[in-house]
Amino acid sequence: MSGAWTRLRDVLTDLVTRRTVLLLVAGVVVTGLAAVGLSRLQMRTGDDTLISSSSDIYQTNQRYQREFGGENVLILLTGDRSAILSPANLESLQSMERGLQELPGVRSVMGPGTLLALANGSPAAVNALADTSKSDGRLALLFPDSRHALVVVRLEGNSTIEEQGTTVAAVDRLVRSHPLAGADALVSGTPALGSAIKDSMVQDIRRIVVLAVVLMTVVLFLVFRARWRLLSLPLALVGVLWTLGVMGLVGMPLSVVTMAGLPILIGLGVDYGVQFHNRFEEEIRRQGSRQEAMAVALTHIAPAVGIAVLCTAAGFVALLLSAVPMVRDFGIQLAVGVVLLYGLALFLLSSLLFRTEHRVFNHGTGDEGSPRLDRVLRWAARTAISHPAPILLVALTAAGTGLYFDGRIKLETDIERLMPQNSPALRDLRSVRAVVGGTSEVDVLVEGDDLSNPLVLHWMLSYEQQQRARHPEIVSSASPASLISGPDGRLPDRPVEALAGLPASSRGSVLSESGRLASISFIVRPMPAAALDRLVRSMTADLRDAPPGVSAAPAGRYAVLARSMSSLTQDRGLVTLAALAAVVAGLLLVYRSLLRAAAPVLPILLVVGWSSALMYLTGVTLNPLTAVLGSLIIGIGVEFTVLLMERYSEEKRLGKEPAAAMELAVGRIGRAITASGLTVLAGFAALLLSDFPMLRDFGMVAVTDLFLSLVSTLVVLPPVVVWVDTRTPASTAVVNRMGGRHVARLRACASTRIRIFR
Repeated sequence: MSGAWTRLRDVLTDLVTRRTVLLLVAGVVVTGLAAVGLSRLQMRTGDDTLISSSSDIYQTNQRYQREFGGENVLILLTGDRSAILSPANLESLQSMERGLQELPGVRSVMGPGTLLALANGSPAAVNALADTSKSDGRLALLFPDSRHALVVVRLEGNSTIEEQGTTVAAVDRLVRSHPLAGADALVSGTPALGSAIKDSMVQDIRRIVVLAVVLMTVVLFLVFRARWRLLSLPLALVGVLWTLGVMGLVGMPLSVVTMAGLPILIGLGVDYGVQFHNRFEEEIRRQGSRQEAMAVALTHIAPAVGIAVLCTAAGFVALLLSAVPMVRDFGIQLAVGVVLLYGLALFLLSSLLFRTEHRVFNHGTGDEGSPRLDRVLRWAARTAISHPAPILLVALTAAGTGLYFDGRIKLETDIERLMPQNSPALRDLRSVRAVVGGTSEVDVLVEGDDLSNPLVLHWMLSYEQQQRARHPEIVSSASPASLISGPDGRLPDRPVEALAGLPASSRGSVLSESGRLASISFIVRPMPAAALDRLVRSMTADLRDAPPGVSAAPAGRYAVLARSMSSLTQDRGLVTLAALAAVVAGLLLVYRSLLRAAAPVLPILLVVGWSSALMYLTGVTLNPLTAVLGSLIIGIGVEFTVLLMERYSEEKRLGKEPAAAMELAVGRIGRAITASGLTVLAGFAALLLSDFPMLRDFGMVAVTDLFLSLVSTLVVLPPVVVWVDTRTPASTAVVNRMGGRHVARLRACASTRIRIFR
């Protein structure tokens, strides 16, 4: 095994030191392929990014929207009713609504202008209908009060946010081209909000990426004292380009969640680059020769960072357990990204560092000119090692407290509270909602051989009335039964004939042409996604009372969104535990020792508890993004502990006692860990300036957790490892239980100046 490793090391060293042009050409070729993939990368915002396309609710919603259309664009008309319904305005509204009906992406239109056509062009008849709207549920939505009227534009079903945005823009242009005398028109609705928010988030992420690069540049200048200290940053950007290219080539979409991964990947790319750069700088001072320095640096840092990348990728892969497709894509994106970034640091960065190094040094210890930060880190490690008991007691107490309060942290699932509160689209939606009571729609798809059967219609009407009585958050409802019911809430004596007498557009909005599919729709007040999911589940339970031969299931984008948000928060504990198990399994595979595998994980486990304690004490709420942060922090944080453990192992096998070995390890690699940790932290910190509260909270919790991970790595891990090593027999000590292949490797290298641990 040692011979194989030696040959591999020699191949790597030869590539890095003698094949720079070849590596650059290969990099250009891969970048070209990535550019091809980037051209194929698509932004996807459909329901299949929220919930599995194989789930029952997704399939039901697809069928529902194919038959009855999608969400509603609402045009709120404000003014005196006499002005809104004046003959001239009604004529203009009729023309406008006809134009709306002809727009691509529009399924149906209902408003005062449509009523004018149904009333044979009689403005007096339309005014009479408006006057009876309070007692007629069919008209209540169109005339919510005496100063407002509504035009409801039903969009085609199963359309993406981009398609909805195009249609909303066309609706707005058409409305503006039909001004009303004495009345104002406002175009709003959930499709308008979704399109505006998507565009705003794309711009927000672009600004965040630029800001993250600026912050990382500042961090590298302040903390990382080395020649060409910024070299890892452009290579990290190339690595992100490669990641996006791979996504495009394999057909993985870009979503609002995977976009948030871009600054994270940039930070991790700089992180890996700093580790390779720092070790080469150290060895060039120690070895004197750049050839020997690169060989020694790769011998030690390539396996160490490789183990860290393995752990990080394992933590990210745990996100595949999430029920939300865009979160699973997020995990794959990050896992693939860290592997590509590691390859860039190993080959291209190392080769460029070698080619740009022309300094001559005498042989030394590698510590010459040690900056103040190194000395501070050594002092901190020495102090912590001298007082292991109180440090561990405080750390465990704080973590235990956090885990106790973890279940009491508030969870924010109100989607609108996670959006920019100054958004004009959100303000308009709230204005419309203040008038009509609600704009969110929960639907039920009913299936049966003959849904116009009086028995089935009676059940539909009873179900509507039951839900409205049980759930005060329901504003209104519509179904084939309620459309033909009278003001007293009863069906006519001849319901089949009454249905046949409805206008085709009205009947088609609730009953399919075949009569085998029907819609029951409920307009609900705004509520958090968790509450909406409970409402949908309660309404679903009552569908079991459907007549024989009739089935019914929930549908609608809001039902899908509620289920998705609920899954995100419910999966939080499972995904975090899976990330922990994956990281431990990866370390067991490498070290073949449970003690060695557990040691790097313990400090990060403490961070999970500390983070919960801080969130509870400061009142920070969980949101759908912060709910998946546990696996990210475990994956990223374990990198710091693994690198320190590897360096400690190296120093100890050079003959140093545990305390001295740990102090040297912290001093020599602590600066790189601090610099790389702060660059990753800078990537998250850029999120703090986002316009979206959801991203700001995610960034704030991530920054806190990463900082705590650094503290735990540099302050908690050293005394724990030293304390265990000094009290454990040599055969089972943390750094001595290496497995046969490690012993063989050491023996093979004992006669050289290069001592290899892993």
